[in-house]
Amino acid sequence: MGVWAQPTHPHIPALVLQLTFFQWSQAAKFLVGKEFSMNEELLEAPVEDNHRIRNITMLAGVSIGLIIAVAAFILLDPFGLNLFGRSMELAAQAMPPDVVFYMGVDLRKLQSEDLDTIVWAFSEELKRDQVSAIDKMEEEFDGILEDALGLSYTEDVKPWVGGAIGFGMTGLEMDMWADAEGAEIILAFEVRDNGRADSFLEKFKDRLAEESGEGFSEQTYQDVTIHILDTPHEYERIAFCRSNDLILFSLRESALKGAIDAQRGESLGDSPEFREVIGNLPSDRIFTMFINGERYFNIFSETFSWMYGPDLSDLYNESTEMMSDIAMGLSIADVGIRMDMAYKINPEAISDEIPESFAEGESRTANILPEDTLLHFYSYHLDLVWQSMIDAISAMEGEDFEESMEMIELTFGFDLGDDLFATLDGEWAIAMMPSSSGYLSEFFDVPIGFSLLAETSDPNGLMEVSEAFSTNAELQGLGEVEKWQDEHGTYYDLIDMFSGTAIFTYGVGDDLFVIATSKDVLEEIFNDRPSLSESEHYQRVWRSFPRDIAPMVYIDIQGFIANIRETMSPDEREYFDDEVGSSIKPLTFFAAGTTRPRNDLMRATMILFLETD
Repeated sequence: MGVWAQPTHPHIPALVLQLTFFQWSQAAKFLVGKEFSMNEELLEAPVEDNHRIRNITMLAGVSIGLIIAVAAFILLDPFGLNLFGRSMELAAQAMPPDVVFYMGVDLRKLQSEDLDTIVWAFSEELKRDQVSAIDKMEEEFDGILEDALGLSYTEDVKPWVGGAIGFGMTGLEMDMWADAEGAEIILAFEVRDNGRADSFLEKFKDRLAEESGEGFSEQTYQDVTIHILDTPHEYERIAFCRSNDLILFSLRESALKGAIDAQRGESLGDSPEFREVIGNLPSDRIFTMFINGERYFNIFSETFSWMYGPDLSDLYNESTEMMSDIAMGLSIADVGIRMDMAYKINPEAISDEIPESFAEGESRTANILPEDTLLHFYSYHLDLVWQSMIDAISAMEGEDFEESMEMIELTFGFDLGDDLFATLDGEWAIAMMPSSSGYLSEFFDVPIGFSLLAETSDPNGLMEVSEAFSTNAELQGLGEVEKWQDEHGTYYDLIDMFSGTAIFTYGVGDDLFVIATSKDVLEEIFNDRPSLSESEHYQRVWRSFPRDIAPMVYIDIQGFIANIRETMSPDEREYFDDEVGSSIKPLTFFAAGTTRPRNDLMRATMILFLETD
């Protein structure tokens, strides 16, 4: 049978999926859980810790309020200010070049009518009454700021605030429990009227002193006056200043000094690495995110070593060496909400096989699957994806995993790696479609069928694998196997001996290895009828993407919802429509695609399609 040719590196799209959950969960844990949540441990903390919690909470609340206020003012744009000559990433000029994580917002790119379109799609009431989302927000913001600090958005923030907002994090480290420590944050808000901004800071300082019961001291650094909340402990401080055309906030004055130095010297915005990946995002983006890959991944490398041991840590390091800097941008498109990503690739860490793993041109499986397919995920080289997964599991489980693989081979008569996955070296796809037959549909009352299709360079070898599995499945009492053929190939139904229902169907046809939840699903795949690629919806979705983006994921959201609603009783359907329907009704499709690596850089685009009529 086939011989396993072990790849040098895992498949990059699989790598992205593997790393995303861990990394972003840790980022969320820091931003939300560690610094700002009032959990039981914090509530029981000593008095001096509660001072710090109170100060951080005040800063967080005020920052959120200011961000919201900026959004309202820029969207209203009462003076018609559209300062296109200003840098889109103005706030990045106040971020030190060693920033690990940066987020920026340019609300000049968001017009009032764009926001109304999105908000009205989810609010029948606002749409019916033709209430501007901006008007509603402005009304709410006045109340929020008044309750928080006795300030007014209309009188205290609106006269001076500009459009650029930035958040940067430096000095981030992780302890052995994956808790963030040592980080310094910088918040930057663009100023369009220096005098009014200074008046706001004085009023803000008075309100904060009154609320905290503590006074302020001042430091002058490079002709900038820094206001610092006086406390006996440096880590409890809140500091802010206006430096040129930005108001800056932080928990430490040292971070503000670094921001001031960046404005006058070398900043993140001046970094060639930052400019390269950011320059590959659409210019009309509202939201920007940047991650310094080298520093970011190194932080989590130590965490991996502490939590999972050196073997998995080595695998993590090998995987992350392929990617360095990452940028993301969010924008509003005519069809919905769009997110773009750009990854800087390390060419020295990528084998020659990797570029072949990316889709380019038409998808064969999209030309085969039926037009009512609900989900289509496709890529290339399932053999590389499998090996990436095996490397990760082996690093964690070691000998236990190897014994498990040997037991599978002894039980079913073939090696999963050498005999099955090593031959799946072409296009592969996961698909879901409407179906009322099969074990999944009948016993779980889910009217959806599932299938895996994978091109193979060794169809005869996979026929031997299918025969071996069929024989041994019956010997092991897993069910009865029925063999059948059509003009495309040879297939097998594994039948539950008690119910007579197909557990799943598998086989080889047209050089495709196929697994499906039922015979009906498999026959529907190869039937002579309009294909997914011929679907008007499918074509319209992919016309909305840049031409060099190859399809990777397609989801018919409303198709899923319609099929699930069919299984509900009238009362359940009414409850579903009342409680959930309004929030998901505007969601029509989701799709994502990538480019092949070019010039050491890869891009991806995701679009959430909305019905806004």
